[in-house]
Amino acid sequence: MLSSIILVALNGARAKGEIGAAQTFDDNTYHAFGSAAVAIWNFDEGVGSVALDSSSNNNSLTISGSGFAWTTPSNAFRGNSALSYAGVTPAGTVSVNTLKGFPGNNSSTGSISLWVYLSSTDRLPLLSSGSNVALNLRTTPYGSTSFPELQFYYGGTWYSYSGTVNINSIQNKWTQVLVAWSPNSGASDYTINIYVNGKLNASYPNANPVYSIAGNEFHVGESGSTEINGRLDEVRIYSQAIQTAEVQKLYAEEAPKYGIAMK
Repeated sequence: MLSSIILVALNGARAKGEIGAAQTFDDNTYHAFGSAAVAIWNFDEGVGSVALDSSSNNNSLTISGSGFAWTTPSNAFRGNSALSYAGVTPAGTVSVNTLKGFPGNNSSTGSISLWVYLSSTDRLPLLSSGSNVALNLRTTPYGSTSFPELQFYYGGTWYSYSGTVNINSIQNKWTQVLVAWSPNSGASDYTINIYVNGKLNASYPNANPVYSIAGNEFHVGESGSTEINGRLDEVRIYSQAIQTAEVQKLYAEEAPKYGIAMK
């Protein structure tokens, strides 16, 4: 009996320690990148039709229409919630009318980070900006199983840069995605890095310039017509290119919240 009580106490202390460590890192991340935070959607509300932005830019998301639900803690990670998408068509919207806080030029750096749990492997939007200056993060390119895809519209042409992870290998698993871009010397071309679960998965050192997403309507998990079938959590946008060492640290600190054991 006593040993059972001790085991329960140890497990409880361990869980609290993981949550505390994650919260400490979240605080450290905010201090490290706080000035570069464009939007931080933690999806911890659990109820209601608004997902608050914890950056200083007030880019809160409005959730409208059908197909969305807040998960219970057991479906996300200990003590917090995530936003679930049913994959319905036509989709509702999870969006902000005007994304504020991103530099308004086309030579700026940036990063997008999120956790996703995909229940299907269809080609669907993870993030989508307005049609005038489009920057999209999708699950895969057309006719491919390569996960994920960064897609943007520049000079009248769509450009696509994808990772190399087979999307079938991450179905029904929490997966971290982070893409970072920055201009090279002279800003005539860019370097785009794609990370999956804290590891550099693909790098494009001579990519076309990435348009700024400042002032555009921005959708999370849907594009206005289609939506993912799965869940999203901890979606963040920064006006700074997060470097490899920082990406690895971010993953190592966040992964235990999703039941992922670090070796």
